[in-house]
Amino acid sequence: MDKIAELKERFQESSDQRERAKLLIALASEAWREGSYQEGKVFAEAALELGQSIDDQAIQATACHLLGTIYSYLDAYDQALEYLIRAQRQNAALGMHEMEAEDYNSMGDIFIKLSNIPKATECFEISHRLYPDYERSVNNLGYLQMLKGDLGEAIRFYRLAEQIAERKQNFRSQIIARINIADSLAKQSLESEARQELLQAEALLKKHTIDTHLELNCALKLNLALVSEAAQAEKLLLEVKQLSEQHSLKDYLQKALYILAEQQARQRKWQKAYQYLLEYTAIHQQLINTTILQKASSIQSFYAKETRDLLTLNLTEKSARLATLGILSTGITHELNQPLSAIRISAESILYWIKKESIMLPMNFNVELNHILEGINRIEEFIKQIRQFWNSGRSGEISQVNLDTILQKSLSLVARRMFAQGIKLEQQSSEPVPSLKMSEIHLQQMLINLLNHHMSLLESSSVKNRILRVDISCDKGISRFRLLQNGTKITPEMINRLYNPLNTEGNAEMDMAIVKYLCDHYRFQMQVSEGDGFWGICLILGQ
Repeated sequence: MDKIAELKERFQESSDQRERAKLLIALASEAWREGSYQEGKVFAEAALELGQSIDDQAIQATACHLLGTIYSYLDAYDQALEYLIRAQRQNAALGMHEMEAEDYNSMGDIFIKLSNIPKATECFEISHRLYPDYERSVNNLGYLQMLKGDLGEAIRFYRLAEQIAERKQNFRSQIIARINIADSLAKQSLESEARQELLQAEALLKKHTIDTHLELNCALKLNLALVSEAAQAEKLLLEVKQLSEQHSLKDYLQKALYILAEQQARQRKWQKAYQYLLEYTAIHQQLINTTILQKASSIQSFYAKETRDLLTLNLTEKSARLATLGILSTGITHELNQPLSAIRISAESILYWIKKESIMLPMNFNVELNHILEGINRIEEFIKQIRQFWNSGRSGEISQVNLDTILQKSLSLVARRMFAQGIKLEQQSSEPVPSLKMSEIHLQQMLINLLNHHMSLLESSSVKNRILRVDISCDKGISRFRLLQNGTKITPEMINRLYNPLNTEGNAEMDMAIVKYLCDHYRFQMQVSEGDGFWGICLILGQ
């Protein structure tokens, strides 16, 4: 039985939610290693949802890191960065600096693919500061120096990475570092020294068991061929060709064929050179076609997910505006409850039938059915809130809610808009972050409306470096939430206009009318705030 099948069987047998989440993480990791990125994404998303339901921050952080890694392999870099930033924040909050260093290193890898070398350097340097013994970030710093043409500095970083890997007995990283050192030496025409590094790496590969043994073996032989005499080089390249053909390592196969063609051409063996070149062209074209099909498939699924997310975001934003018409919605909510009940009964019946009949269906079926039930619960809760809010003036379910936690949820809903508009977020919070006694839905509604309003101000401005600044502080039992932007000046004269829900100059005014209503309801104060070229609103949230 293969690893994924074994993990799936263990997942089906397990009843412990935390263990199931860990198994989903393992499934996502294994699928990613095997190149099944879409399957890995499904497992990682399921792990993230399960981690949220059991409130396990470590599982959520790991799932976000995996999703970031998988999306980067699908070339969906904005999605990848979004998940990696979430993982970094969660790991930072948990004090897991080694995992945080891995998040920054992965972000740096993406910035290299985007040709943003300064940002990649920043990420690798932060990763190195957080975890000095993380050889991957040190190795990547060496790679950046090689890109800049400073081969001496590149070797210094590669050598440090090799020493760290040796100390940790991470033989795979040690071999990779030696291959990189040899590459830098060869670029300086120091073939003899490069060959010594590669032979030492080869000795390590033969001595120890390494999970990517074949790939490293091919990489070593290819690099050795480049610093060897013609006869020895041809022998090594033919060995790579044979290994690659036996194990379907097409990337290494095309590299070996290309170098063989060049080598034969230098020796004026034109017929052999032409034959190798034909083989190389066929493999290269095959790889290109496969890549195009994979990219087309990933783009299609990515577009579908983007469409669903945008619809969800639009519904969330519009819910605040619909609240102003809540006094007229009693009949509508009654009519909604009937089809919702029918949908709930149908979904629960299907789940009960699947369980009773012991039918093994793809995991997506159960996940999507549970999504339906979760959606129904959310809609019913929202209807309940509307009734209580407008009919009785009460705030629904009152509880102690953490301001920073609700802020992060609200930011996640508008993160894509911020990224698309090039808005940089700056956050600062006091310790401990204050809690408030109010409805969680009302607090999230206020924060989303404030964020949307300030982003609209930034989008309509001509400022190039758009910044949204969030500051949470607590002093003598009084909490202050400041939201500032550097695009458009806000004056006290503008506030009365912003509170008018019938103002037709823009959608944001209706959102701000809801914020004003909720502030009055909870007896919060709202003031204009400014400083250092930033303007915005400060909420004074009494305890």
